[in-house]
Amino acid sequence: MFVVLLVMAPSSQELEPPANPGRFKPLVKDIILKLEQALLEFNQKYVSEQFDPLADMAWRPQKDDEEQLWKPLAKRLVAGPRNAKELDEIKSSYFGEKRASKQHIVVQQFDQMERQLVALHSAACEVMRCSDNLPGDLKLQAVKIILSAYFRVLQVGILLSSSIAEKPVVQWYNLHFVNQIKDTETDKEKRVLNVVVSLPAAIMRKGTEEFGSKKLGEVFKLLGNSTELHGFVRVLNFACLIRSKPKDWFKAASHAIASTGRNEFYLATMLSVAFKQFNEEVNTTSEREEIKRLIAVIKAKRDLGKQNPGSKDINDFTKRLDKINFFEKNTGDSGGS
Repeated sequence: MFVVLLVMAPSSQELEPPANPGRFKPLVKDIILKLEQALLEFNQKYVSEQFDPLADMAWRPQKDDEEQLWKPLAKRLVAGPRNAKELDEIKSSYFGEKRASKQHIVVQQFDQMERQLVALHSAACEVMRCSDNLPGDLKLQAVKIILSAYFRVLQVGILLSSSIAEKPVVQWYNLHFVNQIKDTETDKEKRVLNVVVSLPAAIMRKGTEEFGSKKLGEVFKLLGNSTELHGFVRVLNFACLIRSKPKDWFKAASHAIASTGRNEFYLATMLSVAFKQFNEEVNTTSEREEIKRLIAVIKAKRDLGKQNPGSKDINDFTKRLDKINFFEKNTGDSGGS
């Protein structure tokens, strides 16, 4: 299943590499600072940065145990973000269910913030494509803030999941959510939850295309080796890392996997990301072997019940998977068991 996310950048000409790097650095600083401020305002007024119903969700169990998945996730969705009432007013007004002067003011305020947030996010991704001569500390600051902005896109998708489940396309300002789920589920709540669990992989796919540049590979590696990132942001950084492949990328990717619980939903998402890189992207022979090993580590964590399986476990598991052509036959669907 997929929900395809399109992030629509505001119309502008693509930036060329700066002729004067000294003038480019203040521009990047200004954009990143404004994006950080917009994220902070969004956090304070509308949705807490802690709001992630998927963070504590388990990797989808066998079909007989699906209630273990749906009930806790549904409860977290109902609990909602910090300002659920106001966001309900925004969604109701935006989709034309009811109009009121008070709601119009609320929507205007949110509209302005959301437009600014998406525009700054797009601008930040654009300037980082020309980041060759930027100092390392500025690159690090920019990458962390841009990763956080993609998490905001996930939050918006979760808040709109009931609409996405019912419509082929949902447009929210400069974001388009295209529902391509072939869903025969008759229970409305479960259709919504199918959308929610498919959103992270869709946003990561778009995020790595826009942002997973080799120029930023060393920053992704630094963050992959740290314990600073969590949840969706950690997995998005993992996706960018294995796409950009800086020197010693495999060690940092392994550390990110080791830092993720063996029963976490986001570990399943890492598996999906690794399969995408293995099956759809250009890799050298040695890189393919390293990605296969990452996939084997994730499967070993899951199937052997070990948080950090040893080298012998991983080597044996890789051979077993090779024998059954596991790597060629699977896509690593993050909703799988």
